[in-house]
Amino acid sequence: MKHIDIWGDKDEEQTKYSKNIKNQNPYGMIGLVMSGFAFLFPQYGLSFLTLIFCILTYFTFDKEKEDNPWPFYLGIIISLIGIKMFITGEIHKVII
Repeated sequence: MKHIDIWGDKDEEQTKYSKNIKNQNPYGMIGLVMSGFAFLFPQYGLSFLTLIFCILTYFTFDKEKEDNPWPFYLGIIISLIGIKMFITGEIHKVII
């Protein structure tokens, strides 16, 4: 089936540019979300699993394909804060 461009806004330069845009590593985003949950609920000790996950999946980061490693860094830092909160027994009072 032939692709028909109704709007006429697809040129080769734009298509080439959109294919070369760097994207995020999905493991970094998963680690960031997991560390957010571990930070919200430190009483369950999820921060230990999140820290291990972020450190192990950091090595899947490819500088040529992905945008930046900051989701991994933030995941590790938030996990360390969650571990500190777990050890000291601090909890958040989350009101939903």
